[in-house]
Amino acid sequence: MKAPAGALVALGWRWAVLVLGVAAAGALALHLPGHLVQHYLNQPARAAMSALADRPGLRLAAEVTTAGTDRAMVCAALAGAAVMVLRRQRFSLVALPFVAYLGAAAAALAIKVLVYEPGPGGRTTGHLRHDISYLGFPSGHVTQATATYGLLVVLILRATSRRWQQVAAITFGSALIAVVAGSRLYLGAHWLTDVAGGLLVGGLWLAAINRVVWGGPRRRTVAARAPATGPVAAGGEHRSPVGALSVRDL
Repeated sequence: MKAPAGALVALGWRWAVLVLGVAAAGALALHLPGHLVQHYLNQPARAAMSALADRPGLRLAAEVTTAGTDRAMVCAALAGAAVMVLRRQRFSLVALPFVAYLGAAAAALAIKVLVYEPGPGGRTTGHLRHDISYLGFPSGHVTQATATYGLLVVLILRATSRRWQQVAAITFGSALIAVVAGSRLYLGAHWLTDVAGGLLVGGLWLAAINRVVWGGPRRRTVAARAPATGPVAAGGEHRSPVGALSVRDL
């Protein structure tokens, strides 16, 4: 892992590039002449969800969508940090769940302001204080759920070599993200493009953290190809540098 100061700088400029890039792409797509995305993608998707909606389903979706709220993110980040503390990790790693959550939330808010596109039923007046709660792209719930739950899954994958635990973590984390995304559509709180944008922003922020902290797939591949030394060369126990790598080894 890079030194904390260097890692913060690297994450900072990646965050800025992510925000500006997604905001530019989102503004371009959502403001195409004739509102093509709105007419041929968002409106049909919302009509399909409206046709499926019923009272029990809406009640369930309202409960499920809380998994993407700020309160749920704080709880998830605290749980992740607590596990890292129990494993006696350095502070920079303990803080990662909060970096994932806060960075994703800030990115979603910044892109909302830059794109300034209202969600379903929302109208903008040009006054940010009034409009901020109606801006839809990208979905804040989906963005922070993707980054935060995704990071917890990454930490589990790096802490265990047991395949069933890795599969369980990926399945459960993916299901959490999927139900949050689906609930936002089902409740009519966001357009399809808002949800897709949230998945994109959260996923890119997670990838940026992974790249800065652990070096991404290239560094792990190089480590995997490195010649064995020490106890391994002498016939001692060998642990895979990828699959069985503990967070403590970072």
